[in-house]
Amino acid sequence: VRLTSYVDEARPRAAVMIRAGSSPESAYAMVALSGSDVIFQRRADAKQASQRPGTRSGMRAPLWLRLSRTGNRCRGYLSQDGSRWDAHPGGRCALDGYAPPAGKRRSFGA
Repeated sequence: VRLTSYVDEARPRAAVMIRAGSSPESAYAMVALSGSDVIFQRRADAKQASQRPGTRSGMRAPLWLRLSRTGNRCRGYLSQDGSRWDAHPGGRCALDGYAPPAGKRRSFGA
């Protein structure tokens, strides 16, 4: 996801998320811009507390956020130019039992 501009606020306003299901307590992984911080946040298993294992401070738009999944592992990335990607600190998490519906994508407006 390319972020071209951003209003600096204290909570995430731009994020890429993958979830194990539609329940509010589902496992998930997310990379987001929050204020001037890019955060990686996760819930490794359903009904557990969310964790924020990594933050990179001092980031400003324009920038790119990416979340990839291989097997049951997720990893967050960020880029200033869209071609050189840095793995986000703490960017790995397991989504045990996650199987996305074929062809299902969702986007939400601001």
